[in-house]
Amino acid sequence: MYQQLAGNGVIVFSDPAGAKACLALVAILKKKYPSASFRIFSNKQYDFYKDWPVQVEIRSDVHEELLSDINPAWIFAGTSHPDSSNRFELGWIRVARKLAIPTWSFIDHWTCMSLRFEDGGIYTYPDHIVVVDELAKTLAVNDNVPENLLAVCKNPYIEYICDYWIPRQDVAMVRKTLGIGPERMLLYAPDPFSLRNEDGYWEFDELTALKDLLAVCSAFSDVKVVIKKHPLQPQGSLEAVAADFDNNQYIFAPDLDNLDIMNAADLIVGFHSNFLIEANALQKDIIRYFPKSQDKDELHHLSIGQKVTNKISLQNSIKTILC
Repeated sequence: MYQQLAGNGVIVFSDPAGAKACLALVAILKKKYPSASFRIFSNKQYDFYKDWPVQVEIRSDVHEELLSDINPAWIFAGTSHPDSSNRFELGWIRVARKLAIPTWSFIDHWTCMSLRFEDGGIYTYPDHIVVVDELAKTLAVNDNVPENLLAVCKNPYIEYICDYWIPRQDVAMVRKTLGIGPERMLLYAPDPFSLRNEDGYWEFDELTALKDLLAVCSAFSDVKVVIKKHPLQPQGSLEAVAADFDNNQYIFAPDLDNLDIMNAADLIVGFHSNFLIEANALQKDIIRYFPKSQDKDELHHLSIGQKVTNKISLQNSIKTILC
């Protein structure tokens, strides 16, 4: 893939996981092609932009005149959920295809593949669609994405973590910022299931799981739970759950780089987000909690952490790892 992305390019994204993959792609391409230039666009502002030495331009849409003026050799796009992105990336793909600019899209997950390219029953595909593994490719084909467009490539963000990432703050400094002393640090990094669970597809969510986690951790006096909310999730709903527990047991993570905070953690608990794939790249201890709906685990084919399905096994796994 990287050989085909030589030259000046445009990178666009909306949702946070795709944003990080795209920003990592830029970092890798800058190392491979120092003379190349890139324009980066998003319709969302995220705190983590400051952790990358690039400028992200914020705009709600794309116009043909803008892309004609930039005249890139290629466009690389994330693939966000239409409900959260308003099909931002798809708009760029449409205009780029009209201008005969080569187009790439990256799918960083295993669900709703074709949905990312649909608008009003019409599908607009780029010239190339990159997926993270062979299972993702199979699922995409089964979801009627044209197989001839698909290619398998490692997530650029995971490649960046493994090969290029250097901590911005050492572990001691991160723990000091969090106010953690001798306690063991358990980082809770949930997916925001509750935001898209109107039909009850998930039989649990990040709120009920947090209640279980804090109840279990109340038995461990030397464990501090750091709650790292997903960028798309309002913090208030998590705060409402946590308010029923001893506030000496938990804190909400302040504005710190995700990789620095997971690097400082002794244990990370979540479900099946990219956050856990990133933590696995850092070789962290991980527990994936699925009290129900375990058959919907998107990471079932990957060897990431321990998977537990009830509060008793959750407590036992935490005790084994931390105590």
